[in-house]
Amino acid sequence: MLNNLYALVNEAETCWLGETAAKRRQHYVRALAKHFPGSNRKKARMIFNHLNRYSQARWQYDKDKPIVPEKYRNTRSELLFRLLKENNGALLQEERIRQILGVGEDRGTNSPTSRCHNEYEKSFAR
Repeated sequence: MLNNLYALVNEAETCWLGETAAKRRQHYVRALAKHFPGSNRKKARMIFNHLNRYSQARWQYDKDKPIVPEKYRNTRSELLFRLLKENNGALLQEERIRQILGVGEDRGTNSPTSRCHNEYEKSFAR
């Protein structure tokens, strides 16, 4: 089961090679938002707070790692790691997170990239 999940994550990452960094960051923010209750404004605040705490603590040890640490797989920490890695360690401001959450999905649901994103997102629901 675990090997299948890693294969799915690797397949999703391969699909992302053509995606822009901005789209990947948006995906991570939207995926993080699913972990929190409330309005988009409240979710943005909670995402920013978690991201800020992670960046000041564990990120200092994780930032030089080339891939997600094993213990973070399929957790909120994996998304925080990926978001900071994608953003070269820079924090996204709460206002930018709110903007991302306020904008709908701009990819068609039938595109190959979208299907990979959907499978990747499902792996976190398991």
